[in-house]
Amino acid sequence: GRVLARGAALETALTQAITTTRLALAAELAGIGARALEITVDYTANRVQFGKTIASFQAIQHRLVDMWAEAEFACSACLNAATAPEGEVAQAVLAAKARAGDSATAITRKAIQLHGAMGFTDQCDIGLYLKRAIALNATLGQPEELRLAFLSAERAA
Repeated sequence: GRVLARGAALETALTQAITTTRLALAAELAGIGARALEITVDYTANRVQFGKTIASFQAIQHRLVDMWAEAEFACSACLNAATAPEGEVAQAVLAAKARAGDSATAITRKAIQLHGAMGFTDQCDIGLYLKRAIALNATLGQPEELRLAFLSAERAA
Protein backbone atom coordinates (compact mmCIF):
# COMPACT_ATOMS: atom_id res chain seq x y z
CA GLY A 1 0.00 0.00 0.00
CA ARG A 2 3.01 2.34 0.00
CA VAL A 3 3.83 4.41 -3.10
CA LEU A 4 7.47 3.92 -4.08
CA ALA A 5 7.76 6.58 -6.76
CA ARG A 6 5.83 9.17 -8.73
CA GLY A 7 6.40 11.31 -11.77
CA ALA A 8 9.92 11.45 -13.18
CA ALA A 9 11.32 9.06 -10.55
CA LEU A 10 8.74 6.45 -11.53
CA GLU A 11 9.50 6.88 -15.22
CA THR A 12 13.25 6.57 -14.60
CA ALA A 13 12.83 3.44 -12.46
CA LEU A 14 10.53 1.83 -15.01
CA THR A 15 12.88 2.65 -17.90
CA GLN A 16 15.85 1.18 -16.02
CA ALA A 17 13.88 -1.97 -15.19
CA ILE A 18 12.87 -2.46 -18.83
CA THR A 19 16.42 -1.84 -20.04
CA THR A 20 17.86 -4.33 -17.55
CA THR A 21 15.24 -6.94 -18.45
CA ARG A 22 15.90 -6.47 -22.16
CA LEU A 23 19.60 -7.03 -21.56
CA ALA A 24 18.84 -10.23 -19.65
CA LEU A 25 16.55 -11.39 -22.47
CA ALA A 26 19.24 -10.59 -25.04
CA ALA A 27 21.79 -12.61 -23.07
CA GLU A 28 19.42 -15.58 -22.83
CA LEU A 29 18.65 -15.36 -26.55
CA ALA A 30 22.37 -15.28 -27.34
CA GLY A 31 22.83 -18.32 -25.11
CA ILE A 32 19.97 -20.15 -26.84
CA GLY A 33 21.57 -19.52 -30.22
CA ALA A 34 25.01 -20.61 -29.03
CA ARG A 35 23.67 -23.79 -27.42
CA ALA A 36 21.52 -24.65 -30.43
CA LEU A 37 24.65 -24.33 -32.56
CA GLU A 38 26.59 -26.66 -30.23
CA ILE A 39 23.82 -29.26 -30.37
CA THR A 40 23.68 -29.02 -34.15
CA VAL A 41 27.45 -29.30 -34.58
CA ASP A 42 27.40 -32.42 -32.41
CA TYR A 43 24.46 -33.89 -34.32
CA THR A 44 25.97 -33.26 -37.75
CA ALA A 45 29.29 -34.72 -36.60
CA ASN A 46 27.55 -37.97 -35.62
CA ARG A 47 24.85 -38.27 -38.31
CA VAL A 48 26.02 -40.49 -41.17
CA GLN A 49 24.68 -40.32 -44.73
CA PHE A 50 26.23 -41.95 -47.79
CA GLY A 51 28.96 -43.40 -45.58
CA LYS A 52 30.14 -39.99 -44.28
CA THR A 53 29.13 -37.71 -41.48
CA ILE A 54 26.90 -34.93 -42.78
CA ALA A 55 29.25 -32.38 -41.19
CA SER A 56 31.79 -33.35 -43.86
CA PHE A 57 29.54 -32.02 -46.64
CA GLN A 58 30.44 -28.54 -47.77
CA ALA A 59 26.83 -27.29 -47.87
CA ILE A 60 26.38 -28.29 -44.22
CA GLN A 61 29.67 -26.66 -43.27
CA HIS A 62 28.56 -23.39 -44.87
CA ARG A 63 25.32 -23.42 -42.89
CA LEU A 64 27.16 -24.17 -39.66
CA VAL A 65 29.56 -21.29 -40.29
CA ASP A 66 26.63 -18.95 -40.94
CA MET A 67 25.05 -20.09 -37.66
CA TRP A 68 28.36 -19.59 -35.85
CA ALA A 69 28.66 -16.03 -37.19
CA GLU A 70 25.11 -15.24 -36.05
CA ALA A 71 25.88 -16.58 -32.58
CA GLU A 72 29.11 -14.58 -32.32
CA PHE A 73 27.43 -11.35 -33.42
CA ALA A 74 24.69 -11.84 -30.83
CA CYS A 75 27.20 -12.51 -28.04
CA SER A 76 29.26 -9.49 -29.08
CA ALA A 77 26.18 -7.25 -29.08
CA CYS A 78 25.30 -8.44 -25.57
CA LEU A 79 28.85 -7.83 -24.33
CA ASN A 80 28.80 -4.39 -25.90
CA ALA A 81 25.51 -3.57 -24.15
CA ALA A 82 26.74 -4.88 -20.79
CA THR A 83 29.92 -2.80 -20.95
CA ALA A 84 28.54 0.32 -22.64
CA PRO A 85 29.21 3.73 -21.09
CA GLU A 86 26.32 5.01 -18.98
CA GLY A 87 24.86 7.35 -21.59
CA GLU A 88 24.89 4.67 -24.30
CA VAL A 89 23.42 1.72 -22.40
CA ALA A 90 19.80 2.12 -23.53
CA GLN A 91 20.68 2.17 -27.23
CA ALA A 92 23.21 -0.65 -26.88
CA VAL A 93 20.57 -2.79 -25.16
CA LEU A 94 18.05 -2.10 -27.93
CA ALA A 95 20.64 -3.19 -30.50
CA ALA A 96 21.62 -6.28 -28.47
CA LYS A 97 18.03 -7.47 -27.98
CA ALA A 98 17.24 -6.97 -31.68
CA ARG A 99 20.42 -8.77 -32.81
CA ALA A 100 20.12 -11.61 -30.30
CA GLY A 101 16.43 -12.15 -31.08
CA ASP A 102 16.99 -12.37 -34.81
CA SER A 103 20.06 -14.52 -34.28
CA ALA A 104 18.42 -17.02 -31.93
CA THR A 105 15.40 -17.57 -34.15
CA ALA A 106 17.55 -17.87 -37.29
CA ILE A 107 19.98 -20.30 -35.66
CA THR A 108 17.27 -22.51 -34.18
CA ARG A 109 15.35 -22.61 -37.47
CA LYS A 110 18.49 -23.65 -39.33
CA ALA A 111 19.27 -26.16 -36.59
CA ILE A 112 15.87 -27.80 -36.99
CA GLN A 113 16.42 -27.97 -40.74
CA LEU A 114 19.82 -29.63 -40.25
CA HIS A 115 18.27 -32.12 -37.82
CA GLY A 116 15.70 -33.04 -40.46
CA ALA A 117 12.30 -34.36 -39.43
CA MET A 118 13.81 -35.46 -36.12
CA GLY A 119 14.11 -31.78 -35.12
CA PHE A 120 10.33 -31.58 -34.71
CA THR A 121 10.00 -34.67 -32.53
CA ASP A 122 9.94 -34.90 -28.74
CA GLN A 123 13.13 -36.98 -28.89
CA CYS A 124 15.10 -33.91 -29.90
CA ASP A 125 15.32 -30.77 -27.74
CA ILE A 126 16.17 -28.43 -30.61
CA GLY A 127 12.48 -27.72 -31.22
CA LEU A 128 12.17 -26.47 -27.64
CA TYR A 129 15.01 -24.04 -28.27
CA LEU A 130 13.10 -22.59 -31.22
CA LYS A 131 9.91 -22.20 -29.17
CA ARG A 132 11.81 -20.46 -26.37
CA ALA A 133 13.60 -18.18 -28.84
CA ILE A 134 10.31 -17.15 -30.43
CA ALA A 135 8.71 -16.43 -27.05
CA LEU A 136 11.66 -14.40 -25.75
CA ASN A 137 12.02 -12.57 -29.06
CA ALA A 138 8.46 -11.24 -28.67
CA THR A 139 8.97 -10.15 -25.05
CA LEU A 140 9.53 -6.41 -24.56
CA GLY A 141 9.71 -5.65 -28.26
CA GLN A 142 10.21 -7.45 -31.55
CA PRO A 143 13.55 -6.80 -33.32
CA GLU A 144 12.05 -4.46 -35.93
CA GLU A 145 10.31 -2.42 -33.25
CA LEU A 146 13.57 -2.18 -31.27
CA ARG A 147 15.50 -1.07 -34.35
CA LEU A 148 12.98 1.71 -34.94
CA ALA A 149 13.32 2.79 -31.29
CA PHE A 150 17.11 2.73 -31.71
CA LEU A 151 16.87 4.96 -34.79
CA SER A 152 14.52 7.37 -33.00
CA ALA A 153 16.94 7.65 -30.08
CA GLU A 154 19.84 8.09 -32.50
CA ARG A 155 18.07 10.91 -34.33
CA ALA A 156 17.07 12.59 -31.06
CA ALA A 157 20.67 12.60 -29.81
